[in-house]
Amino acid sequence: MRNAAAASIKRTAVKCQVNAQSVLLFILFALSIGSSIGSVIRLWFFADKQWYLFIQESAGSKAGTLTFSLLLFFTTTVSQSRLLSRWEVVKYQQAQVINLDLNMYSAKADMPALCRTSSLVEELGQIEYAFSDETGALTRNELEFRIACIAGVSYTETIDESKVDDAPAFPPPSSSSKLLSVLKLP
Repeated sequence: MRNAAAASIKRTAVKCQVNAQSVLLFILFALSIGSSIGSVIRLWFFADKQWYLFIQESAGSKAGTLTFSLLLFFTTTVSQSRLLSRWEVVKYQQAQVINLDLNMYSAKADMPALCRTSSLVEELGQIEYAFSDETGALTRNELEFRIACIAGVSYTETIDESKVDDAPAFPPPSSSSKLLSVLKLP
């Protein structure tokens, strides 16, 4: 019953960081508003007692706006929200590059590449496991040499003709034996 549970939502590490930064940005914004309100209240109650600051009578709203602007400006250096929002634009542009890539056009299906998510490039860069067992059963994970393509030359022991499309002719099995002998560790 291990696989009976619902699948968890997969989030990239950058997406988790964006969520944390968004919370931090909200907290900084709230602190800026609270500090500017506190600055205005301080001016109303203590402006006449702080004669040495030369505060004008009508400076309350200006001081609040100035305090809010300055605090927001200084606290945005702590948060990486601008960088992360620009990163979202870059991810969208990368998805468009994938969509327009002529090398990814499939003549057989008469279909270009279609990137359905802007975080595809980011997800491709964070692959942790290349092999997985979908059933969850205990299995032996053995890697067996099947095929390798190096510089456009394919090496294999057996050829499944049904899977060969417009690929160049494979070298004879003796080539794969040579490749295996080269790849063996001493």
